[in-house]
Order: sequence, then C-alpha cells, then structure tokens
Amino acid sequence: MLVHWFVLIRIVYNGWFSSDMSQYLQILLSVLLCGVASMLLAWIIDRMVVDVIMGYRHFKKSMIE
Repeated sequence: MLVHWFVLIRIVYNGWFSSDMSQYLQILLSVLLCGVASMLLAWIIDRMVVDVIMGYRHFKKSMIE
C-alpha cells in the first residue's frame, strides 16, 4: 500500500497530467492507474507462483516414477 501512495503522490505533485484538469480528476485517474497496475502485477505474480508450484509437482512426480 505504501508503494501505491508514493506513486500517487509522485503522479499528482509532479504534474504528469495536464494542468487544466481538475485536481479531483487527476487523483481519480491516478487511483485508477495504480489499481490497474496493481491488478496486473498481482496476476503476473500469481501465474508465476502457480507455474513454479505445478513445475515442482511435475518434477517431484517424475523423480518418483
């Protein structure tokens, strides 16, 4: 969560969005951007963990046979 707040603060205070946008819209877009990035990262990590576990089970099974 702390990483998300750091990213949000950097996006809002460094002015990544145009200055004619309202601050409310900038914060909303920042939160949505962090949410999408978080979901994507969680999905990638989940797939990697599942692949490692399934690969280990396959390796263990082949060693027994």
